[in-house]
Amino acid sequence: MATPENQKKISWLSRFRKSEAELSRLYDEQARWRAKAEKVTQRISPMPPGTPSGNRVQDAVERISAVESSINHEIMEQCKERDEVTAAINTVPNATLRMVLKMRYIDGMTFEQIAVSMNYTFRHIIRLHGQALHVLFCPTKNAV
Repeated sequence: MATPENQKKISWLSRFRKSEAELSRLYDEQARWRAKAEKVTQRISPMPPGTPSGNRVQDAVERISAVESSINHEIMEQCKERDEVTAAINTVPNATLRMVLKMRYIDGMTFEQIAVSMNYTFRHIIRLHGQALHVLFCPTKNAV
C-alpha cells in the first residue's frame, strides 16, 4: 500500500497517460473539423452575396478556424503536462529507478511487464518503484 505522499506522486505521474489519451482525442477532433472545413461549399441561393444571410462559407470557415485554434491551445497544454512529468522523472539520479518510472508512467506498462522486460522479479520491481517514488522530487536522497 502506497503512503499518502507516494499516492500523490503516483497520481501526479499518471497525468502523462491521461494527457496521451486526451491528445489522441484532440487530434481526432481536429481531423473531424478539418474534414468539415473541406466539405464546406457555397449553396446556390436566390439571395445575392452580401445580403443579411452573409457569406456562409466564410462564416463556416471562421467558426472552424476558431475551433481549431481552441483545440491547438488544448494540445499545447497537454504537451506541457507531458513535458512536466517527463522532466520530473528525468531528475531521478538512478538510471534503473528512472527506467521503472518511465516504463510505468510513460509507456503504461504493468509491474509484471516491467519485471519481465528488466529481468527482475515482480517483488523487486515493486521495491524499485517505491524507491523511485521516494527520491522523486527529492534528488538529494540517494537510492540504491
